[in-house]
Amino acid sequence: MVPTPGHSPGHISVSVNTTKGDYWIVGDMMFLRDNMQPDKKRGWPLTLPGRFASSIDLWHSMEKAIARADYILMTHDPTHLEQPIYPIPD
Repeated sequence: MVPTPGHSPGHISVSVNTTKGDYWIVGDMMFLRDNMQPDKKRGWPLTLPGRFASSIDLWHSMEKAIARADYILMTHDPTHLEQPIYPIPD
């Protein structure tokens, strides 16, 4: 369990160490993989999800997950349905 505040008070993510690397299940901290892309409209290196309790805390939590995780699983990203099981097998 890793504290990842910002989306909501007390928000946590789950880090799972596997033979394929660290998988982070981040819940609603990031909704879609697009959240890890630059926000060109604002000139930011990340695109914050539309709902959050603290943008600063969320920003730091997103940076932490991106830096530490080998793979990030998000609650609403449809690309995760492309794999029947994680970690992704060889």
